[in-house]
Amino acid sequence: MSKNPNLWLTILFALGASLVANSSLGGTPASSTRMPIMYYAGVIPVQWDKDEVWQDLSQVKKTIDSDFSAAVKSSKRFSMINDELTKSLWKTVAGRKELVADYENSAFLNMDISARGDMVVLTTRLLSPTLETRLQESDVIPRSWLLQSDRDQVASRLVDLVQRMINRLPLDSHVTSVSGVYTTVSAGTDQNVKIGSKFDVVAANIEKIHPANGSWLSFTTMKTGTIEIIEVKPQSSIGKITSLTFENAIKPGDGIRIEDISGRSRFARGEEPVSMESAHKKGGSNAAPMPLAGTSPAAVNPGARTPNTTDPAAQTPNTTNPEATAAQTPNTTDPAQTPPAADAAAGKPLEAAPTDSFTAKMMPKGSEMRTWLGLKMWSISGSASAVAQLPIWIVNSGGADIYRNFSDTIDYNYGLDLGYGKTGAGSFFGYDLHSGGRWHMRLKDILPATDDVYFGLIASMSSVSITGESTGGFDLTLMRLTIGVHGWAKPDFIGDKVEWTGEIFYPLYKSGQFGIKGSHRAIESGSSLAFRLGGYLGARPETGWQFGGAFDYESSSWELAKKKTAEYGSIGFLALARRSL
Repeated sequence: MSKNPNLWLTILFALGASLVANSSLGGTPASSTRMPIMYYAGVIPVQWDKDEVWQDLSQVKKTIDSDFSAAVKSSKRFSMINDELTKSLWKTVAGRKELVADYENSAFLNMDISARGDMVVLTTRLLSPTLETRLQESDVIPRSWLLQSDRDQVASRLVDLVQRMINRLPLDSHVTSVSGVYTTVSAGTDQNVKIGSKFDVVAANIEKIHPANGSWLSFTTMKTGTIEIIEVKPQSSIGKITSLTFENAIKPGDGIRIEDISGRSRFARGEEPVSMESAHKKGGSNAAPMPLAGTSPAAVNPGARTPNTTDPAAQTPNTTNPEATAAQTPNTTDPAQTPPAADAAAGKPLEAAPTDSFTAKMMPKGSEMRTWLGLKMWSISGSASAVAQLPIWIVNSGGADIYRNFSDTIDYNYGLDLGYGKTGAGSFFGYDLHSGGRWHMRLKDILPATDDVYFGLIASMSSVSITGESTGGFDLTLMRLTIGVHGWAKPDFIGDKVEWTGEIFYPLYKSGQFGIKGSHRAIESGSSLAFRLGGYLGARPETGWQFGGAFDYESSSWELAKKKTAEYGSIGFLALARRSL
């Protein structure tokens, strides 16, 4: 088959997308904005998805509020506003204004809990005093693990989730005043600051924000000087300026990073610091609650629906229920996994341990592999023709994809499909290299047995070589819109629940060429439509393979150069398998 002018462009796009996919979700550059001071904070009660039945987790529900608040306090990052006071005031605009005016509230922290099949999604968010999302972090946990784990294990998981979100902040304390060569900072012995400790003082700016929800994606810092601590109290210290980047460089609002603060040292040492309170203890603590992050408008109205962490349809830019986390990919398979110390200490999103292995980069831990094997019967007609023949072994194609999550609402995938077999007068070999992403919108209440609808874009490059026929095959580059529906059902004739998906694909961009009787004709126009209906049997296992099946259909009609035409159609019956990596 002749060379497709878009071949190398598409290969670079697909491979580049698969390799770059290990990085965090990029954001829209924003004008450099000074990172606000966050000192006092209030913890909003945990919000459970009211559309889900949580009876089996009733014991967890009884303790989760106090355990979440204790996890926030264990970070030692904020000064705490009384939980009951926050609970009574946060829901109304007037109450939130009162918290700011009378109690100097500078942040909220909350956690939403929702279900996705057999998994439970915990989403914690750092919010502004007006409930705008600042940071967001998610953890996806098997429901069975929550049922089997004791309270200490669940509490430890909450601590990890909260602290890895807070560790993304570049500063742990800020300069509250400057007088000559002396400064005061908002951290003391409770944050493991000691007399003689030396710190670099930096000015932090917000570099990028999430284009959809306004959360902070990255920061820039500039060193303004250094200080040495000469006097320490539980929640504040006095430092002496030992150097300045330029005259009067250190100003109120600049900050310091404290490596020994419990939220960072926990991950740096891979253990829980001695000073950390038990997650079961209630009541007073000098450590502060974390800022609530994006709660939904419904949460502000007690009579409205509880915020749903997986409902992008209810989310609007710079409001309280963001569609996606800014950076972290949740760990879905290993509840006991300890985050890598280096990333945690640097405040970076936590990933699987780094490796130079190409296989590990293409199939990273925490992703999901989906494979298929089956029969695809196709035909080409028009100015030239060819028809696939039924193979004796019934299988003539297969493929594999790697799926990863940016968040509980955004995922991406990349993969390769192959086909080989006989035609009426010859044989064929083909491949399809593709990469894409999807955004999920939860619609549990609208359609029966439906969890969500999703929208996405898929870029693909397909090439089929055919021998012995009047067509030599084709090279085709496509950018397609995909619209899908996903849900769960329990058909009577199966007796077990089925996780099902239906997808439609529509081309937005196309280019390529067909081989017509020894020459090549460029595609000038045409149309194409494809869909897939498939599903997996039973509940998704934590380990091992899960199996299912699917039906594929595609029909395309292309107008070629020199008034040639090509009609392509195919149907497929596929065996599906998937597993977590």
